[in-house]
Amino acid sequence: MRPEGHERRRWVGNGIVLGPVVGVGVGVAVQAPGALPVTLGVGLLLLAGRACWVYGLLPSVRLGTVRRFVVTTVVLGLAAGGLLLVPLVNDLVLGDRPRDLDDFGRMCEGDGGADPFPRAAPYEPGRAGGPPPWVVVEEGWEDWSSTGGREQDLEDEPSPGDVQLVACAERDGRVPDTDISCGYTDGPLGLGPVTETVEFSQGRYRVTVYEARTGEPVGGGTLLGDAEVECADAVFGEDPGPEYTEPDGRQYADLLAEVHGTAAGAR
Repeated sequence: MRPEGHERRRWVGNGIVLGPVVGVGVGVAVQAPGALPVTLGVGLLLLAGRACWVYGLLPSVRLGTVRRFVVTTVVLGLAAGGLLLVPLVNDLVLGDRPRDLDDFGRMCEGDGGADPFPRAAPYEPGRAGGPPPWVVVEEGWEDWSSTGGREQDLEDEPSPGDVQLVACAERDGRVPDTDISCGYTDGPLGLGPVTETVEFSQGRYRVTVYEARTGEPVGGGTLLGDAEVECADAVFGEDPGPEYTEPDGRQYADLLAEVHGTAAGAR
């Protein structure tokens, strides 16, 4: 018969192994949507139980030893599951989830295709009543957004977790014959001789729409900036300009509705 101290160490050791397995399994099952994480969590628990049975990790011991095993398992299980509450760990284990509308800016960086969010809301091309929640990214930042629908209220900002479509807008030149030159001075109150001349034009923008969850392109189009080109009251920076007018939110809303309607008809 093995000494009690040996059995105690075995039980505590089993708790050290089983606790993190249980904690991570439950954390994955609770925090990640879908059947796969739940299946993974249950599978980990069954695997741990099977290992205890096969390798004789459940000997007949005194109550005090069992209590140590339970306490060790629960404490380490809570610690392992709690780590999944840390955003960085959560994303590494379960996949990236958007937490702010500006997070979608990364999908419009570089020329290698969109960098998606695996836990973003899945795109529903068959959705009736207008496009789903969307966000427009200009120059790396969220510029316009809407919860979608027929009305597409541009003041109704969607939750990052609900966004299904991301529109990346990239300036693609200017509209010919829309240039104006505007002079500015460094003098106080805008008085004094002109020291800087800046060109203003109507901008042209290429827009590509992606699924937030997969990064797959859904459609796109070309939009023009405001046709009313005017001199700004002031310019900033050491070498300002040229400056271009931009599309407004309603133009983006109409484009998203058109892209969604085409995608719905094609599937």
